Amino acid sequence: MRLALKQFSTVARQTTLEASRQPAFLLLSASTLLFIGLLPLLITHVLGEATRMIRDSSLALFWMAGLLLGCYGAASTISRELRLGTLASVVTKPMNRSLFFLAKFFGIVVVMTAFIFAATLASLLAIHAVRVLYRIDWWTLGSLYLGILGAFTVSGLRNFLFRSPFTSGAFRDVLISVVLAFAVVFWRSAGQMSGGAESFMPWSVLPAAALIGLAVILFCSFAVALSTRLGLTGTMMMCAVILMVGLMSDYLLGPYAQTNEALRLLYLLIPNWQNFWAVDALNHGDIPWPYVFQVAHYCGLYMIGILLWGIASFRMMEVHQ
Repeated sequence: MRLALKQFSTVARQTTLEASRQPAFLLLSASTLLFIGLLPLLITHVLGEATRMIRDSSLALFWMAGLLLGCYGAASTISRELRLGTLASVVTKPMNRSLFFLAKFFGIVVVMTAFIFAATLASLLAIHAVRVLYRIDWWTLGSLYLGILGAFTVSGLRNFLFRSPFTSGAFRDVLISVVLAFAVVFWRSAGQMSGGAESFMPWSVLPAAALIGLAVILFCSFAVALSTRLGLTGTMMMCAVILMVGLMSDYLLGPYAQTNEALRLLYLLIPNWQNFWAVDALNHGDIPWPYVFQVAHYCGLYMIGILLWGIASFRMMEVHQ
């Protein structure tokens, strides 16, 4: 048991490190966080709807970037091992294939959870910056901009002086800088506003961000499972098909699911991504946390089924040197 836990933690840690070392991963994640911070400058003249526009746009950007990052990171974790030939040396050792597969998935979940947390904070900062009509809080946006740019500067200097890996270090520093920027803005706002920062921080966004995070993690399970049979390109194409079909399932199958048993079964098997996008409900009030827990239950059951299929596929996969 101790050996299995050690193997699991080693593979998961290595997977997290490998994902954060990919230049495309760093570029997309940092660009997403920076672009979320730029939304208050890009979306202007909205006739008093700045808060809603920034909220919807930042969460939509968070949604699409998270799905793309999760799909790319999860799909490349096994296909890259196959391409380099390192997977054969791993599975020939006394290590259970199921344990290896789950450790790979867990490593991707760790790095994506860090991105989800940072993107949520960046969205809160962007919405907070336009809390006053027709005004932009430059202190809030400046803290986010300077934090991200400072993270790249520190990582570059560390790479130049100590030859430490730039990509993984920059990814870590960018995430830390967003957390520090949020802490600075929260502390400053709590000192200036009566009632504290709790009175105006857009905490109603958190349930919507949690739902998006669940969708990203579920999407990662699809990508990891499909990568046991398809390459990186094929996996990303299949994930795109799953996303499109899931988004249209209510329109394509919903009206007929009540009268046709076959279509009803197909409707239940297709992941309904509309369950995870509840941002429109914020226009009429808060998203109740019990709904988030129900979607988490749906996501967990669906993810277990996908991972079980992925484990079976991975156990039957032929690995060559």
